[in-house]
Amino acid sequence: MADNVFFKALEAHTHWKIRLRKHLDGTSEEKLDPDMVCKDDQCTLGKWIYGEGKNYQNIASYDQLKHIHAEFHQCAADIIREADSGAIEKAEARFRTTYITLSRDITKILVAMNAQVKNSSAA
Repeated sequence: MADNVFFKALEAHTHWKIRLRKHLDGTSEEKLDPDMVCKDDQCTLGKWIYGEGKNYQNIASYDQLKHIHAEFHQCAADIIREADSGAIEKAEARFRTTYITLSRDITKILVAMNAQVKNSSAA
């Protein structure tokens, strides 16, 4: 069961990255509002972290996930603001560096949390 929970959280995170990439490419059909995007409890993963994910707050990396996920959303909002103001190169640079790093960190944490839950339930 835990595999499915963490997989869904990871899948939601991946979908968000695609949405931002489309915004930067100019291929998005939706308008991303940076004032909403900066809120880390509004996306699917954020709702999980602040909802069902609390069931895993005893795992040390839960707080780390929460913190990095909040940074991730602030970074995404900054990218949108930059892109929308015409600073595309700056937005792209931030996307390729800070944003990608935060995204990878979130992925690693979710994978580690899944492994930790699997190992503790196998014991």
